[in-house]
Amino acid sequence: MKLQKTIKAKIFGLTKIKEVLLRQEYENFQSFVHGNKDVSLYSATKQQADRFNRKLGRHLKPHKQYPMILRNDCVKVERAKETSWSKWWFKIPTANVHGGIWCPIQIPYSQSELLDLKIRECKLIWKKDHWSVHIVVEKEVPDINVIPQCRTILGVDLGEVRPATAVLIEDGQPSKHIMATKKVRKLRMHYNWLRQRLGQKKALRTIRKIRNIERRKVDANLHRLSKEIVEMAKENDSAIVLGDLHGIRDRAKTRGKRFRAKVSRMPSFRLSNMIEYKAQWRSVPVVYINEAYTSTTCHICHNEGNRQRQGLFVCPTCQTRYNADLNGAINIGLRFWDYMSQNSGALDTPLNSEEELRT
Repeated sequence: MKLQKTIKAKIFGLTKIKEVLLRQEYENFQSFVHGNKDVSLYSATKQQADRFNRKLGRHLKPHKQYPMILRNDCVKVERAKETSWSKWWFKIPTANVHGGIWCPIQIPYSQSELLDLKIRECKLIWKKDHWSVHIVVEKEVPDINVIPQCRTILGVDLGEVRPATAVLIEDGQPSKHIMATKKVRKLRMHYNWLRQRLGQKKALRTIRKIRNIERRKVDANLHRLSKEIVEMAKENDSAIVLGDLHGIRDRAKTRGKRFRAKVSRMPSFRLSNMIEYKAQWRSVPVVYINEAYTSTTCHICHNEGNRQRQGLFVCPTCQTRYNADLNGAINIGLRFWDYMSQNSGALDTPLNSEEELRT
């Protein structure tokens, strides 16, 4: 299986001549995409613009600026010598300079090792006050179709107050855990309140502006959380078991307005996608399993209990008082652990039927 990642690098410190050449090539690309075929443009970039134009077809927007697409065999990324004032340099092909121009770029330290992989495609983007280049790299990873016998399982419970709670199951017993903070929920509630106030003032432009800010802040928190979960699974050689929440929004339509609002704020689908692609990149197996009754079942005596409030689970049978999210994550991990033990540790598609899993 081939997976791709995008490295976002910032171009800085351009000389006036390089700035003019880069601006000219970028504007000529925009003119070519919008129908002016007589502009001076690098031949390979012209071919990419033609393909991009055909792909957009009637969806091409007249006054929109699109990223300039650079073919992978025409670009080059090199690490500079220690005496250079920039660690990384990126070559951009241009029609007016033979061999292209070399631009200094800033690459996040955590992503610099990705440049050893194969480069697939690059895009040059103007971001209001600076140039940015997106470098797409590709990696071949094994396709994990069968889950091997694992000594540990990482059960993950997705929720609304805490986006995720992960518990490591070792030899059938809960061990380490990760509990997300309530920051994502607070962010969403704050921006929801802000939209209501701005809506009363008819500030529609500001509402559209804060929507992007909210998404960036929420995604940053989800990326950190998903990375932490995948790192724990990799360190402990675990399979990640996620609760399957497919159809939860449809089921919430029959409930009250307040409950529907809570469900709509849950970032579970986006977080599970982040965990899945990060796990694939690190060759960590991911399994989805039915999570019905996991939040209302005691993980110690396996009897039905009461969730007295959002964060507290109480079992009337064994008098256990436990964090409700932790209890749900442990039950998800134990449910899959029991199934693995009964089936000698190998499966292609895990059972997703509550009756089959509880027998």
